[in-house]
Amino acid sequence: MSSYTKINYSLRVNKSIERKVISDFFLSISEKFSINRYRYIGFGSMWFTDFSLFHSALSIKDMISIEKTDAHRALYNRPYRFIKILEGLSTDVLPSAVDQDKKCIVWLDYDGTATNSAVLEDLQVLLGNLPTGSFLMITLNAHNQQFDNLKDSDDNKMNRMASLKSFFGSSTPPNISSKSFRRDKFPQVLSR
Repeated sequence: MSSYTKINYSLRVNKSIERKVISDFFLSISEKFSINRYRYIGFGSMWFTDFSLFHSALSIKDMISIEKTDAHRALYNRPYRFIKILEGLSTDVLPSAVDQDKKCIVWLDYDGTATNSAVLEDLQVLLGNLPTGSFLMITLNAHNQQFDNLKDSDDNKMNRMASLKSFFGSSTPPNISSKSFRRDKFPQVLSR
């Protein structure tokens, strides 16, 4: 179940703070980077809260919202007609959203965890296609239990370390210990 069915994103305090910090950062560099000429790509969902903020604060008018399903609902709910809606899985539609001649601000705010394979697939697509000078942000749930109860190819339960390595492979940060999976440490592991 998508998180938008549970609570309006514009009412979530942490998300509101996160959006404001991101907006303030881009506002602080807007003159040097001509941020208003960038394309914003994100997940508009039902409320398009980040789209509204980034348009009003940063004057961005080139915006693309990726909607996994129900593009008709998104077309109806979009706050500005210039927001283009692309329906489909992010990995499938991102190549058509990115233009080599157009710098982008991409914020993929996933509902799920790092174990969602779309996260790594989307990163591969974007890192191979975004023009120089673009900004890429990925946010996801960073709780340490996401690596519990995962199974290997033989259907055997793996410990957290094995689960982490099976998912990230050679990208797994070095020097990970059992202490790295503590609630207060694990977000830093994912960042690394």
